[in-house]
Amino acid sequence: MVGMMMTMTVMVKVAIEMVLMMMMMTTMPVVVISTTMMMMVARMMVVVAILTVVLMVMIVVKIMLIIMATIMMVGMIMILMVMVLIAMMMMVLMLMMAIVMIVIIMLMMLIVAVQICVPRLISTRSYLFPNRQWLFCSCLEGTNVIFFTTLNKQICTTFVTTRTF
Repeated sequence: MVGMMMTMTVMVKVAIEMVLMMMMMTTMPVVVISTTMMMMVARMMVVVAILTVVLMVMIVVKIMLIIMATIMMVGMIMILMVMVLIAMMMMVLMLMMAIVMIVIIMLMMLIVAVQICVPRLISTRSYLFPNRQWLFCSCLEGTNVIFFTTLNKQICTTFVTTRTF
């Protein structure tokens, strides 16, 4: 049972890392620092999940010992049924934890991707867009991302290049 839980946690960790890798592939290397930070956060969350699972397993083992001490007269069928029920509950809990963790990671990725950048106008005009001026957005985490906007509105559009100044 403990081995099954350990394999489940490993599978959850692999799934989270796969999701992160897919996100990194799709969103391109726009925010490299934040993705490494996200990997660290995911690892931390997996460690926390493993610790909680270990605690839950210990509690379940204690409950099962109490049940076995009290219901020895009824027979092994009852204990087996209780064990199956507990295993099913643990599986459901693990799946719910995995879903919650993936949702949290996706939300954090969105927050990192749509982070507030401080726009600063560069003096040189663009030759491709003569009526537009380049904005130099210095982001919160130190990654320099270039956006272009119109002269009237100070809104960064989603045109991103990985060049840094």
